[in-house]
Amino acid sequence: MLGRLLSALLVLAAAAEAFPELIPKRYFQLNQRCQEVARLLARGDSRLLYDRFVPQFRADVPYARFDSSVRAWYRGGRLKRVRAQLIDVRGLGGHASTWVFFDGEPTYRYVYQNWLYTDAGWQLLWLSNVLDRSMQFGDRDSAALLAVAQAALDHITAPGRIVELGPGLLLPDTVVVSWPGPAPGFRASRPVRTVTPATENALMPRVPYYFRFGQIRVLGDIATCALDVRPTKWRVPGGPRNTRSLQFYFDRRGSSWLLNSSGKRW
Repeated sequence: MLGRLLSALLVLAAAAEAFPELIPKRYFQLNQRCQEVARLLARGDSRLLYDRFVPQFRADVPYARFDSSVRAWYRGGRLKRVRAQLIDVRGLGGHASTWVFFDGEPTYRYVYQNWLYTDAGWQLLWLSNVLDRSMQFGDRDSAALLAVAQAALDHITAPGRIVELGPGLLLPDTVVVSWPGPAPGFRASRPVRTVTPATENALMPRVPYYFRFGQIRVLGDIATCALDVRPTKWRVPGGPRNTRSLQFYFDRRGSSWLLNSSGKRW
């Protein structure tokens, strides 16, 4: 009991640091949602579970495919008990752990809940280890995806921003961006060179680190963007020793995207 209380206090502290005006309301609302998802998993209610996802997920992923993925995860097992615990709230994002115990299995199955705070409250983005990773959503508007990526690059390359990732980091003379496709013409306060994940090693200039975009999703008037800051093979001074990853949340304002908040860092 004491351990759970300490864990809850740590989550509150992290959430208050990221978005102080939202505590305690959003935290407790998300905690209720996380427990509800645990109960839905225990009942095997895929329909109500599906309804808890953001609208863009339900628009891009048919229920039949979702239901098939959930049923495959159960593998005909008989569920014994389930437990969920909120991990943190960072900006518009929330995350929770779920431990699902089945009869006859020596250990639990772990499910990671990924949430987004929208105008409709907390809605699910993903359930790791349950859903098929090939399910894609919120990634069909190419122009919007590029606009979100440019907004993230504008933020992280603005004067003084890069030091937020760690002391000693400097913005290189050339900003290198790894993008999976033809060079889209990114802009920054320094010259920009675009490479692809396949050409990073061969075409990497002598810089301490580069940016690689991860998953970007456009979900109505909210967008999420993951960005990696990766050291190069050159090991030039002024870069990180290991890859650092950032999560950003953006709001749509007409044709532009404005930073709402920063999420998890890992």
